[in-house]
Amino acid sequence: MKLTIAFLLLTLSGIALSAPPQPRHHKGDKIAVGDWCPADKRITCGLDAITENEMWVCAGKVWTYQTTCPKGTTCQWDFYKNWAWCS
Repeated sequence: MKLTIAFLLLTLSGIALSAPPQPRHHKGDKIAVGDWCPADKRITCGLDAITENEMWVCAGKVWTYQTTCPKGTTCQWDFYKNWAWCS
């Protein structure tokens, strides 16, 4: 029985360690200069109606405004690759 419980715990911890990180914010969340962010060097698009075409970078654990996409384009974002671009 002990072997089975130990095996189960090791299996579950391995699954938890292998799971990819999840985004910490969602569409509609507001980002402002100086707000805390989870990890340095993360990049994202603004997430509310006012900032949705802006790119933001996490520097020193705070969000910093980077740039605004040109008129007629929108900010696109890939959490897993840590990329943001205008298209």
